[in-house]
Amino acid sequence: VYFYLIPRTERTRWKQSGVAVEQTVGFNDTISFDEMGKILESDRLAMRVAFFDEQTNQPYRVFGDIYMFGKPLIRYQEVDDSPFWSGYTRRGRSSRLPYVRGNEDREVVRLEVSLEPTQRSTRFGIFPFTRSRLTGRLDPLRWSNAKRNLFSINHPDRQEGYFSDRYTLATTALRRGAHSAFSPAFEEWPKAPTEGRLSLGHQADLLSVDRKKFPGLIAVADEIVSRLSGDTNVIRISRALQDHFLSSDVYTYTLDFSNIKRDEDLDPVEDFVVNHRSGHCEYFATALAMMLRSQDIPARVIVGFCGGEYNPVGKYLQFYERDAHAWVEVYLEPNEVPSNVFTEQFVGRTGAWYRLDPTPGVIEAAKTRRNQLDQWVDYAQFVWNDYVIDLDHETQQAAVYDPFAASESGQYGRRLLESGNHSFSANARAAVSAVMQSTTKLGAAGQSAVFIVLGILVVGLLASPLLLLRWLRRRTARTKRHSSKRQTIEFYVRLEKVLRRLGIKRAPSQTPLELAREAQKRLSQFPQGRGQSVSQIPSRIVGWFYDVRFGEQKLDVATLQQIEGDLALLEDVVAAK
Repeated sequence: VYFYLIPRTERTRWKQSGVAVEQTVGFNDTISFDEMGKILESDRLAMRVAFFDEQTNQPYRVFGDIYMFGKPLIRYQEVDDSPFWSGYTRRGRSSRLPYVRGNEDREVVRLEVSLEPTQRSTRFGIFPFTRSRLTGRLDPLRWSNAKRNLFSINHPDRQEGYFSDRYTLATTALRRGAHSAFSPAFEEWPKAPTEGRLSLGHQADLLSVDRKKFPGLIAVADEIVSRLSGDTNVIRISRALQDHFLSSDVYTYTLDFSNIKRDEDLDPVEDFVVNHRSGHCEYFATALAMMLRSQDIPARVIVGFCGGEYNPVGKYLQFYERDAHAWVEVYLEPNEVPSNVFTEQFVGRTGAWYRLDPTPGVIEAAKTRRNQLDQWVDYAQFVWNDYVIDLDHETQQAAVYDPFAASESGQYGRRLLESGNHSFSANARAAVSAVMQSTTKLGAAGQSAVFIVLGILVVGLLASPLLLLRWLRRRTARTKRHSSKRQTIEFYVRLEKVLRRLGIKRAPSQTPLELAREAQKRLSQFPQGRGQSVSQIPSRIVGWFYDVRFGEQKLDVATLQQIEGDLALLEDVVAAK
């Protein structure tokens, strides 16, 4: 607070912008099969993301995996015998993000992103991107119709040095805290020139595959599709191809290629599928995209971040460089989109993107979770950056002095301090200058001591309410435990609602465990979800329900996230059936 209130001048900011510091964001807008491995091993922070309900302005809790869209890659090409993915290179101007209002059928969630220093202009969010009501006309975010990505006009590419950034945007892709696998295809966004589908040139790029390079890969895809007995449903075919990597025991997630024998005469992805079958997310995503294209299903690869780690102290998700990820999106025409996925206003004119992630869940097990001390340290660093390092004159004026000057106390203070046409902040800076002049005889060390004493007094004033808050939190701990118990039981009610959509309704004499066993038999014929069989979800949910209902256990945050992720996955599978 002490540093936050010291007036900044128009020329000063307590950091040196443009100074080249070590890059901390592990995102790369291309895939070349020789760089991502080392980046994923890094434990450096990439960004913090806080979620809020756009209508109520209350914190919004997310569950399961969150995919932060970075950039879509559409062309798989080769230069000097080195294959790589590249992005869109179409013509088109940038456009501001559209503003979307929420309603009973559509949640609008605001994302407040704090990005660590980077040279790139690409910004991350949950697609589709919309403008928050808090950003107004000064919103620096733009959608590039040429590159199909989000960027900031305040930080152009190829700038000198590394810059951190804070920005705000919204999304409509979250449903009850879970990230939906479907999103509207706003690629000719916000207005599509073609009715009902993407442009023909765009679709041609999404179907491009060199069949001479991938004979083994295509043969595997053909065999998988042949087992579907002529099923033409795009979603079921896509899931079957995805499950080839998730459900089989022959593929291994790895970042270490030192002991893998590579066939230099083959494309690295062809070699991955037919020979060693060991790789990271780039290999899995590329292999699935090529399989989909070989079956005339339009697909592209997305690079960004996935997962994240929740910080309960700051109430935000922390994404690290090791969370850099690649996944696949399948294009669905409007008649291929499940009828209950979007509202009529949400489908748009150009269909939808359906997200697939073929990378095995081993990547999650490799993460190192922070303890509570680490979370407090990260939050303290976030507060220091926000209120001291990144605070400039304009931000301080808007956040502190203008609201105070508009209040009754501020009006009184203004009458006391104003002389002529000087602003409130100018008088505040004049007051600080007067203190410094009155202590000139003390020297630089004495002046520093005066300000330190003032800072200690401020901290002392703040300590009392903080201690009171700590006491109140202890008093309400029992209430929170009761609320957690009630919330987890609601998860079981939600499970029954999903099962009823399949015609599975619990009889009065039937126990929850018997219901789960009945559902398991019915769901065993469904395709598998990301690294797990959906048929096992009801049994897991019922097990946690018993732990809370009869065992009086309190479920931790990780378990609650697992429950919400399982339910969201089950809902998506049932919706697509």
